[in-house]
Amino acid sequence: MSMRRDALTGAAECMRVIEERAVTEDGLVATVGELPIPSAASNVIPGRVNFTLAERVSARQGTCPQLVSGAGHDAVALAGVTEVALLFVRCREGRSHHPDEYAAPEDIGLAIDVLTDFLSGFPVA
Repeated sequence: MSMRRDALTGAAECMRVIEERAVTEDGLVATVGELPIPSAASNVIPGRVNFTLAERVSARQGTCPQLVSGAGHDAVALAGVTEVALLFVRCREGRSHHPDEYAAPEDIGLAIDVLTDFLSGFPVA
């Protein structure tokens, strides 16, 4: 037994460490997914195991002010049918829907991160 090198045991240890870190590090989300074992059999010690790992930091820093908008977004029409959310991206001088509208790439990147986090909370059909 001392000469065994079980790749599945090693993968299990990696997953334990990943889980421990995700539980203790505030805002960290980590998920081990697929665990294919090539040539798997009930009486064979796995020599190789691959696994997927999705890791992200879920916390976003900043403030979220309440905004009052008189605009008639499509959300108004949809609100009677379903829940609606709008994601506003900061624009220079607050100009939106205007030829001088400009959003910095950093702000667009933050909006993409927030949207990705939001969408990842939905189950895959």
